[in-house]
Amino acid sequence: MCFLTAVAVAEAQAPTAAPTAMSPPPGTLHAPSSGSAAVSTSQPTTRALARYKTEAEAKQACAGDTVVWANTSSRVLHASGDKYYGHTKRGAYVCQSVAQNAGYHLAK
Repeated sequence: MCFLTAVAVAEAQAPTAAPTAMSPPPGTLHAPSSGSAAVSTSQPTTRALARYKTEAEAKQACAGDTVVWANTSSRVLHASGDKYYGHTKRGAYVCQSVAQNAGYHLAK
């Protein structure tokens, strides 16, 4: 019996662990509107983007979409005729609309 009493006393005297994450103040959370799906706000990754080693592969896969060169380091798209088209250190041929949906932008 003495052992159980000692354990109960030790647990009662132990400091409680601080919560790891605080809840936001009431009224700051908003439930999603009906019929809408949860949307991620994080930056898209290049893994989600279909990349092709050759222009011919990209043209076949894009079927009707414009093929562009995506610089995967800067997330910039280069059109055919641009001096960087197919010539950046890190990049691939991609479908323009898919790349823009993944967060890439056309070169200025």
